Amino acid sequence: MKLLISTALAAFALTACNSGDEASKTASPGSQSDLTLRATSDIKTAAPIKAATFVPNSVATWLGHIILLDKQGKLHRATTDSAETTPVALGKYADVIGLKRDKKSGVFLALTPQGDIKAFVQTDDAGNFGPMAVSQGGQTFERFCATAEPRENMIWAKTASEAPQKLTIDIFEDSSLTLMAAESTGEETDPCSANNQLSLTQDYTLKPSVKASGLTLTSDSETLSLDITNGLSIGGINDAGLVTVTTTNMGSVFNQGVVLVAEENENRVVLISRDYILKELKAP
Repeated sequence: MKLLISTALAAFALTACNSGDEASKTASPGSQSDLTLRATSDIKTAAPIKAATFVPNSVATWLGHIILLDKQGKLHRATTDSAETTPVALGKYADVIGLKRDKKSGVFLALTPQGDIKAFVQTDDAGNFGPMAVSQGGQTFERFCATAEPRENMIWAKTASEAPQKLTIDIFEDSSLTLMAAESTGEETDPCSANNQLSLTQDYTLKPSVKASGLTLTSDSETLSLDITNGLSIGGINDAGLVTVTTTNMGSVFNQGVVLVAEENENRVVLISRDYILKELKAP
């Protein structure tokens, strides 16, 4: 899944939030991009990443987890402070989505290639996850529909017939989880029907890319290409693949959320502070 970032994210091109280096508003010499940003932090992965989700920790925010699904279908975990990832569980999976639980153990859901949902709960302070029993009825699913703000007791998913489905979640003593189909209200936005858009702010969204590679900033009036170049000790992005965002507190410089960009064919992801982006959006 490749995504476009709205034009307001041109603010990326000003400074790296934790390096003190300025990024040019115009492309670096030799670059074909309209905007250039210096990378600020990254995480090494076991394989290229095709999906990612966030599992916040409301007590120790810096211990919130990033769950990563590689192109081989294997699950890995990391925090925003991690240099590399740790395996989560055996098996092959097609998608992941995290839940936001206040003062409770972290939980995320993983989708098997057969359309069954598996659940995992954090079992210790070291960040390990263990399986939970799941009841989902007879329905199977193609993918989850992510939102920038995860919920504790509700997700959206697309069924095997590509129909969007709202699912309520009931967790019993961190040992079992029940999913039940629910009707949506007129006040709700169906993320499955929004072409995977993820809201950076109320006004700006991340949208699916129409390019074979790279990142593009888009608005109603213009489209600009974005180059993530080398930081002080962090490599840039040569071929952007997955791009996703959360607005939830992930600790430290990520206390207003995270933008995550994965290298398409390399074993790494780059993290960018959402707070840094929001400050630049307010700048003259």
